[in-house]
Amino acid sequence: MSDSGYDELHLFASRLGMRRIGFQGDHYDLPARLLPSALAEGAAQIDSRVLVRRLRDAGLRKSPGYEGWTPLVRRDGLEIEQAATEVDQAVNQASPGSGRAAAELLRVCDSLWTTMEEQGASIHQLYVLSRPTQLAVAFDTDDSMAPHLHGDDPDQTDPAKAQVWVTGGNPLLAVDVLVER
Repeated sequence: MSDSGYDELHLFASRLGMRRIGFQGDHYDLPARLLPSALAEGAAQIDSRVLVRRLRDAGLRKSPGYEGWTPLVRRDGLEIEQAATEVDQAVNQASPGSGRAAAELLRVCDSLWTTMEEQGASIHQLYVLSRPTQLAVAFDTDDSMAPHLHGDDPDQTDPAKAQVWVTGGNPLLAVDVLVER
């Protein structure tokens, strides 16, 4: 959790190499392998009861009924054209009538696919995820795509605009595209 808000929390998680889709509504679940790095960066290890109390005190606690991601698609080793087809089908099934959020998500993904095809990249793993308030596409691609794919400024003011997070990897680059429904 953060002392000042979600922006600080997302930045901290990104510095640790955590994906934006790992956000649990008001916190990230930290994998044990990242604990030493998190502590070295200034995190404090606290009990879950203390975490909930601090989140409530800061006005950041989500209700206990907050839902995690429902996977709609999980595929390995896809060419860009195959990935685009999988994403289109899953997003259209998850959002019948192709609402504004679904259209925005597909628009951003199409732009990413074009850039990746131009660079000869492929998708190592692809996920299409849904929860009541969000749709997401997450994928891992070649680390060589790092100069060509960029995340957004985290201070987005339009919640209907798809946001892109790129987490540098070794050897893979993780890309998360999220949109509010």
